[in-house]
Amino acid sequence: MKICLNILLIFFAQLCIAQSNSTLQKTWQNATLKDSVRLDALEKYYDHTNQAQPDSALQSLKYYLTLAQKTKNPQKLFEAHKRKGNILRLKGEIDLALEEYKKPK
Repeated sequence: MKICLNILLIFFAQLCIAQSNSTLQKTWQNATLKDSVRLDALEKYYDHTNQAQPDSALQSLKYYLTLAQKTKNPQKLFEAHKRKGNILRLKGEIDLALEEYKKPK
C-alpha cells in the first residue's frame, strides 16, 4: 500500500511541475506583459528545468537573452550568459561554456 501511495505522490508531483512549466511558458511568451514579469517567469522556468531538462532550459534562455538585451539590463545579461554556460558545461560542451562565461564582460 505504501508503495502505491508513493508512486501516486510522485506522479502527482510531476504533473504539478509540468503544469507549472506550461504556465510559465505561456507567461514569458505573452508579449503584452511587462518585460520584468516575463523575465521572472523565465528565471523560474530555468530553475525548474536546468538539471532535468537542460535542452528545454537552453531554449528558454534564447528568450531570456532577447529580453535582457531589449531591457538593456546588464545584470540580466550576465545571468543569461552564466546560465547558458552552466548548461553547456553540464552537457560536456566545455569550450562553448567558456565562451558564454566570457561574453558578459
